[in-house]
Amino acid sequence: MGVVDQSLPESYRTTNSGKSRNGFSLVELLISLALFGLVAAGLASLTIQTRKMSETIIFEDQVIRSVSNFMEEIRGVGHGRVLNVYKKPNDGFDLTMPDIDGIGGNTSINVPVVIIDDTSIKSGWTNVAVEATTKDNKATAITVGLRIELNNHNSLGTEDTRGIELIIHYRWQLPWEKDNDYRTSEAIAYIADETP
Repeated sequence: MGVVDQSLPESYRTTNSGKSRNGFSLVELLISLALFGLVAAGLASLTIQTRKMSETIIFEDQVIRSVSNFMEEIRGVGHGRVLNVYKKPNDGFDLTMPDIDGIGGNTSINVPVVIIDDTSIKSGWTNVAVEATTKDNKATAITVGLRIELNNHNSLGTEDTRGIELIIHYRWQLPWEKDNDYRTSEAIAYIADETP
């Protein structure tokens, strides 16, 4: 260690090597700022990812609740009506859509039905708009594709189960995802034939 010049005030004293005893050098300051920038960028990215995950959960919940409502609406018409649609699948089901524009009144949409048989032909998707609300109360309409399939257990020859299996396949896409990047799932219910 070098000799310290005692004639200057303590805050200005330097060693013979010319280094200040207080403060940071310019290189140390730049390295600190770079590290701080990296940490801040990481936290910003984490915040964005957390928000997207949170909104994904909210949207998914609202889509599942809407599909569940459609399922209950179809189950509510009873086995007889579902059997009639099974016999004439072109009639489809008229599902009630909730008011998504805030003007009032519900609308109805007809969803065609696919009958499961040996060939199991799949039809196209019927798109419906489901209202989703984000955490900051912004309403967004999410397009949900529906495909309804019916499977009559009587036609399968099972004696113990008389009724119709209802399968709703659905797919949807988050607002920030690319085209044709769908999430898909299905809901299944059984509509029992309660006639003696």
